[in-house]
Amino acid sequence: LVTTKKGRKGAPKVTYDFSYALNTPTSEIVKLNTLEFMQISNEARANDGDPIYWGQNFFDAVGTDQVLNFAEWELGGGIRADSWLTFNNPENELVNAVFETGIRQNHNLGISGGGDNSNYYFSLGYLNEDGVINTKFDTYKRYNVRLNYTFNVTNKIKLSTQNSLEIGDRSRNTELGSALSQIEANIPFIPFRRPDGEYYRFRGYTNPMALLDGGSEESYLANRIISNYQIDYDIIDGLKLTANAGINNRDIRVSTPRATIDEFNTYSPEL
Repeated sequence: LVTTKKGRKGAPKVTYDFSYALNTPTSEIVKLNTLEFMQISNEARANDGDPIYWGQNFFDAVGTDQVLNFAEWELGGGIRADSWLTFNNPENELVNAVFETGIRQNHNLGISGGGDNSNYYFSLGYLNEDGVINTKFDTYKRYNVRLNYTFNVTNKIKLSTQNSLEIGDRSRNTELGSALSQIEANIPFIPFRRPDGEYYRFRGYTNPMALLDGGSEESYLANRIISNYQIDYDIIDGLKLTANAGINNRDIRVSTPRATIDEFNTYSPEL
């Protein structure tokens, strides 16, 4: 926050600045597709001298609408409602669902001017930023007000003040960290949603989007006030006496409510 701007002698001058930008992740998680995942899993098992996980029935299902149960892999096991797999999921589906392109807007309005013995600068600012996570709780808003004023009391005494108020409001999803870790944990052929549109939970793996949709808002509110006052007294040419006083106060309040996550651990093609 720049606080040193001053007005100049003359009629009031009004300025307005606006900027618009898009926010994108600097890097994204790129997961293996279904075929790559099964091939590498089987190679790792074979190299260790262990039975492979995925049989030909799984490889034949890739790219089709077929639905297989995890129990049908080579190690067997009982059929479970939370163990269905689909093989036509879009590549990097979970990553693309969690991340998005955010928007950043910045507005600044300034008024400045002055007379023979004084000058002033007053401004209002507003920043609105949406983050890159696909949730309503990934925003930052900032409001700021600034007033700078200088007054020549006499040809030897000058009073000046610089004042600013900034209010920052950051919103974060309480389940963000868990959602990002679950992107890494989920394998590529887990259904993202059930056929009825509800989020699906596979064998204890939590659905990242279910976490984000069910997460609560962690609110981070920061208020800051800066106020500086200065008196200059010219004693003689080349010798000045200056007195300063100031206030710099910052108040931070954080609220983190509990979240309730809704997801379903049953899946069948008939839903």
